[in-house]
Amino acid sequence: MDTFDATTPFRGSEAVATGRLTRGELRGPRFRKLGTDTYVSAAVPDEPRLAVRAASVAAGPGAVVTGWSAALWWRCDVLPWPPPPVELAVPDRRVRAAPGLVAHRSRIRAEDVTLEDDLLVTTTLRTAYDLVVRSDLDTGIVAADGLGHVGRFGRADLLAIAEELGPRRGCRRIAEVAQLMDPKAESPQETRVRLRLLRAGLPHPVTQFEVLDRRRFVARVDFAWPESKLALEYDGWDHTVDDRRGIDVDRIDDLRRLGWTVIVVTNRQYRRRGWIENRVREELGV
Repeated sequence: MDTFDATTPFRGSEAVATGRLTRGELRGPRFRKLGTDTYVSAAVPDEPRLAVRAASVAAGPGAVVTGWSAALWWRCDVLPWPPPPVELAVPDRRVRAAPGLVAHRSRIRAEDVTLEDDLLVTTTLRTAYDLVVRSDLDTGIVAADGLGHVGRFGRADLLAIAEELGPRRGCRRIAEVAQLMDPKAESPQETRVRLRLLRAGLPHPVTQFEVLDRRRFVARVDFAWPESKLALEYDGWDHTVDDRRGIDVDRIDDLRRLGWTVIVVTNRQYRRRGWIENRVREELGV
């Protein structure tokens, strides 16, 4: 009996029919059931992308990963909390929604679908479009920023696909999102901080600005007002790791030696109403 890769979800009935496993082995401790007729090696840790792959395998050929699940598949950190169900577009009407699964019976243009890590998934651009038209404005901007960063597309691309797909519910939101999106953003919180700055009427910052000293690279900062030598950095949880924290301290020290003022924002400051806006306004003198 030949061996097969059980580290990715598979159909149990197919494994038994081809003689790769017996029903007894399938029910044994070596495998874990993920859903209807869908299994994986018990050694594989549980994680969100596993659920997406399992749902796609269970749905059968032609299933396309869409929406927030597509964003997850593209390793784009924009998902709301709690995580939404797995989303698929399925051609087979026999596939029904199940706990943790939303199955849309809809057709998606061939050019909007690609093969990524062996699964059919909507492109980053189509994924952004789908999320924008059905989300509130800020959520749509966060999705567009994150997917634009991963997929390297910008405002013109988002407007173009909206024109191609034509009128549909929520499509009017595309123009406003395109106007406010910035694919240089490297996290959802960076997007939210930028929106707060803009809505406070503050001068637009330069995002991901590279500070140079006699053409020598010193640091890249999240937001900068270069003419005022003011930088704003958003520090998420990943900045609390010892090595990262030490690097951050060195960067800020180098910037201050060059005459820059650096405002550091963590989630604590972000939660304080008006704190970010007031600090920037104070330093800019506006």
